[in-house]
Amino acid sequence: MRVLQVNTEKTWRGGERQTMYTLEGLRDAGVAVELLCRRGTPLEERAREACFTVHALPGQGGALAFLAFRGRAYDLVHAQSGKGHSLAFLAKLVHRRPLIYTRRVNFVQTDLFSKLKYRFTDGIVAISSAIRDTLSQTTSKPVELISSAVKQLNPNLKRVEALRNELKLEGKKIIATTGDLVDQKDPVTMVETIRHLMELRQDVVFLHFGTMGDEYATRIPAMIRDYSLEDRYLLLGHYDGVEDYFPLFDIYLVTGNHTEGLNSSVFDAFIYRVPVVSTLTGGMLDSVADRGLTCEEGDAACLANQLNRLLDDPTLQEQMRERAYDWVTSHVTIAAVTRDYLEVYRNLLKR
Repeated sequence: MRVLQVNTEKTWRGGERQTMYTLEGLRDAGVAVELLCRRGTPLEERAREACFTVHALPGQGGALAFLAFRGRAYDLVHAQSGKGHSLAFLAKLVHRRPLIYTRRVNFVQTDLFSKLKYRFTDGIVAISSAIRDTLSQTTSKPVELISSAVKQLNPNLKRVEALRNELKLEGKKIIATTGDLVDQKDPVTMVETIRHLMELRQDVVFLHFGTMGDEYATRIPAMIRDYSLEDRYLLLGHYDGVEDYFPLFDIYLVTGNHTEGLNSSVFDAFIYRVPVVSTLTGGMLDSVADRGLTCEEGDAACLANQLNRLLDDPTLQEQMRERAYDWVTSHVTIAAVTRDYLEVYRNLLKR
């Protein structure tokens, strides 16, 4: 079996990390797998470092031409991003290879182009039940449910200690998140939650790793200033290898809304044994479920109370750590997710 993975995003976010995990899992399973991506992207760099065969093109047009004229060299084409899906669909008249798409975002698409894409896509995968339900408004085709994967790395403890010293975190309870400040992550509720928590206790620092979306570049810093949280709510921006810092966290906080596809960073918290407090909506119904303390979407006061409760109860923290760790290491490892994809591939090729 020869498989082409397609991801033409410019940035490094959850979908690109999952593309790398898919490449690794398939190679470990003995599948000949290659990557089509944009030139000069973090995904290209990391895939080349891992010694994958990479076809990096300068723009969408180059990727479209590659798919049209070289796509038939593969047994199937697997699109890992929305733009990649569009390109693979447009080229399908020429390459005529089975097309699989993994959808990671949770909003309704009812335009004619989207309906055509799904009609001529041979295998559709959703990473959460929320996305699968949303897809039912676009296509009547069956949708497979395959979660994102997680990979445990050996944290660089020198980086952990360097950050602890730089931010003067010694003696503080550390709550953190690693999500970009974009709509589906609901950063407004994140700030409101920390404001409520500071009314309950003063021994906490909140670390927010993530890129600032344009809509929130002014709004969120202004909220932090208005609530006098400058020393408590630290906007740290993007950090490469952010997984190194999970051993530093006492609690991982999630405030996604109903448009959140899954929030696979929760799996990082689970595998590094960090208890989770989260809203329970959208894809978090799958990722968090009963493995964290939860509240309704947008309920900042509830989230603050759950954080406070968990910080005061070491026994509850340990119970949550063990339950989440046992689940994540048996259900969403790269090997487990790869087995699910291989079953989809084989069934598709049989048909």
